[in-house]
Amino acid sequence: MIPVLFVVTILVFSIIRFIPGEPARLILGEKATEEAVAALTEKLGLNEPLLTQYLLFLKQIFTLDFGNSFTYQMPVSELLASRFPVTLALTLMSILGPKGLMPNPKAGTVTMDVTKAINDIKAGKIEYRLDKTNIIHVPIGKASFTEEQLADNFQTLIDAINKARPSAVKGQYLKSITLTSTMGPGVKVNPMKLA
Repeated sequence: MIPVLFVVTILVFSIIRFIPGEPARLILGEKATEEAVAALTEKLGLNEPLLTQYLLFLKQIFTLDFGNSFTYQMPVSELLASRFPVTLALTLMSILGPKGLMPNPKAGTVTMDVTKAINDIKAGKIEYRLDKTNIIHVPIGKASFTEEQLADNFQTLIDAINKARPSAVKGQYLKSITLTSTMGPGVKVNPMKLA
């Protein structure tokens, strides 16, 4: 690992130092005086031997001193630190978003009324959504529930699905229904009897 880091630092240093043009003149612009260019060259340590410049470069990397941004006139480490939270959030969104794990106000995972949300969950509120093949997988109870509780939950789910039916949908809305325990066989239910 250390040899790789060593080679990477040499490559980065070489690319930065051997870009065509004089760095101080590039920073100050073409109209800069020779005195200003010489002063900036000395300030940046660009008049030192390459080995000294490289060691200074390594010291700055290990102390997280990346110098100052000439565009923003502030330390680069501060710029990076101010942008890191946004970058981290975007990275998490790109990972969690496609998996459906991002908080979403529509799904009820983002709320301004935390107390109400907690009480709803304790009361048995569940969210359901379709998978890619338009199948709803949703629990309606636990093994400890009575038959009446399971039947009530099932009917409530069917009512909620029918209530969410788009007005443009014609004909039979529910094509098939299968009830199953977690690891048990499926039992088909006739959707026509539930309409």
